[in-house]
Amino acid sequence: MLGSFFVGTIWILKWTYGKFFTYKGINMVIDSIFTYVIVPYLTKFGIASLVRLSKMQIMYVFTVLALILYAFQFLYEKIQFNRWKLKHKE
Repeated sequence: MLGSFFVGTIWILKWTYGKFFTYKGINMVIDSIFTYVIVPYLTKFGIASLVRLSKMQIMYVFTVLALILYAFQFLYEKIQFNRWKLKHKE
């Protein structure tokens, strides 16, 4: 369940959280390398291939999932901060 996409995106999020465009840019570069360099290599050796998705479609999927992950983290921290603020209001 912890594939290269998920783990890589988590590390990118850790290093770039708070800088959305940096996060987006680095994520796009890493996802492009995976899609256009690593997948053809894996296909060549019969390990994996894109059967139902084109390379552009897999990039869209990676991008949407990365955006969802960033949004979730943003909302989570906002909720946590509001709870902390209410707790320490006194």
